[in-house]
Amino acid sequence: MSRAFVREDDSLVSIQDEDKALKERLERLDLLEKKKKFLESDPQAQGLDPEKREEFLQRINQDIAKLRELLS
Repeated sequence: MSRAFVREDDSLVSIQDEDKALKERLERLDLLEKKKKFLESDPQAQGLDPEKREEFLQRINQDIAKLRELLS
């Protein structure tokens, strides 16, 4: 039967949406932590303008803190 004629349970849709959002947040957190590690320790990152590098690190740290707050 076509999904057009199937009535989905709102609670199931809500749970699926929450699961999707959680997965996206976890993926984003993982990506930000990799970027942070790169900026802190990779020799190539040391060649960046120190002010820009520090600015990037501050923004990444803020984003990580917000995501961790949302995940807790």
